[in-house]
Amino acid sequence: YISKKGTCYYKDGTLIGTSLPLHKAAKRMRDYTGATFEEIVRMLSTVPAKVLGKKNKGELRTGKDADIVVVDGKFNVYATLVAGKIVFKK
Repeated sequence: YISKKGTCYYKDGTLIGTSLPLHKAAKRMRDYTGATFEEIVRMLSTVPAKVLGKKNKGELRTGKDADIVVVDGKFNVYATLVAGKIVFKK
């Protein structure tokens, strides 16, 4: 595939999707649609977990996996936790 400015294409030019990091995609969603921070967080967490049938993902609750990305209101990433353990910290 070929990646140009965050967009992926097959070599024949067919659009595949995006290669943007999720926090940058979230910023674009906000900028292009005016969706609220809360709406975008649901789009990136609860909704995909439900669509994929992942019952231990998508929410911060007892018994869930505790996969968390700590961001500010502009989707700048400060930390990432997987299973409750810090795997990235700015």
